[in-house]
Amino acid sequence: MRSPIDSRERKEIFSNRESVSNDNYILVRYKITAADGLIFEEAVARTLLIGTLRTMQKLNHETFSERLKHAGRIVDSTILNNSMAGVSKPAGLVELAFPISQCTESEGITQLIQLITSPAEYNYSDSYWIESISFPEAFVKRFTGPKLGTHGIQSIFNIFNRPLIGITVKPRNGSSLNLIKAYCEEALTGGADFIVDDLLLVDPYGELNIRNRINAFTELTNRMATASNIKKYFVNINLPFPNAVEIIDFAISKGVGAILLNPFTLGYGNSQLLINHINGRVAVICTNMGSGIMTRGSLISSHGNFPTGISEAVISKISRLIGADAVHTGTSASECYGEDAWGAPSRAIKDNFFHIKASMPVAEGDLNIVNLSENIRSLGKHILLEPTTGIINYPGGPKIGAKAFKLFACEIHPEMSDQEVKNKVLELRNKHGFIRDGLNAFDYQNFFKL
Repeated sequence: MRSPIDSRERKEIFSNRESVSNDNYILVRYKITAADGLIFEEAVARTLLIGTLRTMQKLNHETFSERLKHAGRIVDSTILNNSMAGVSKPAGLVELAFPISQCTESEGITQLIQLITSPAEYNYSDSYWIESISFPEAFVKRFTGPKLGTHGIQSIFNIFNRPLIGITVKPRNGSSLNLIKAYCEEALTGGADFIVDDLLLVDPYGELNIRNRINAFTELTNRMATASNIKKYFVNINLPFPNAVEIIDFAISKGVGAILLNPFTLGYGNSQLLINHINGRVAVICTNMGSGIMTRGSLISSHGNFPTGISEAVISKISRLIGADAVHTGTSASECYGEDAWGAPSRAIKDNFFHIKASMPVAEGDLNIVNLSENIRSLGKHILLEPTTGIINYPGGPKIGAKAFKLFACEIHPEMSDQEVKNKVLELRNKHGFIRDGLNAFDYQNFFKL
């Protein structure tokens, strides 16, 4: 049995965008399927009230006017279809306006996430998908955002006109540190700009433990760097908070170029504290590894059952807000699940956002010289590339693989058409034997439909 909604509150919380001040509300767009026994409008009203007021009915110590003041508003709702393919219950899009007073400065990003997600705990909806979020300037002013951002990361390497190329350290176990270091040295010699830890390589037992890696790879990058050819190591410090602070300071003292954090597992509040502790001394890259358990929902235009979860665009935008200089946002034409790199997650970290600097997109996972062009055209040239197999297993070895990546990164441009990309790839294949070998190894004919 569900508690009834006060009819006066139900009437007042339905509003329109023009009557809601953009300065005082956080606007969140949802896809919702109503639960059994509820029409769509009631499911939406209950979702808002339980999120903001925490009860369906006025408590004896409350006044109607005060409840209404803090209740938020339903500014837009559209029933897509009461009998969609695969959906037998009312379902639609709705935009809820949450008062910023519901999320104070001291409560921070932790309260924000609770505020927009907590209604999913209740039996008012069968599916609950958070599609997008818009913040008023008064809320965004509480955050400094990225200290370095895209331009700051490029400044570390003094490279502004092409993607930055990394080589990813894998696996956690089974290979010696010296052997992995030798492969990385080859890649750096061939043209890679940085070494980066795999997302699951943190502090395993054995010689690949985090302090050993920091010592080994900073020694390598410091030794190979010159004034005009900077090399850096990006270390994954996704550790419990007290341990992370200690290792961060140790890593920075050794000369790392960036710290990898995973707000999804660390918590966004804790990640913000660690980012504030780093305070721009090095770049911060947010991976959000594992958030696919929540973000693997259908796109807003999809048909069929709605998912429950939160879009990667919202995750990316929050990562930028707490200070991520770069964010993993997706890779085009790869085995990684998610939207192509050009999608909403990438736009969320690059679009204008009041005083907040743009974060740099990171493309990783199954990158090679065949699908590299698709990612450059999707994300632009101001990106971090983090290949593994595409360099390590390149015909002729990592040195040749990194050389091929760098050549493609310099020759492929975002504004190229499909035909121009094909022509450039064929030109490079005919001109360079090592490019021809790599294209054949990664099945370029099937990819480019030649």
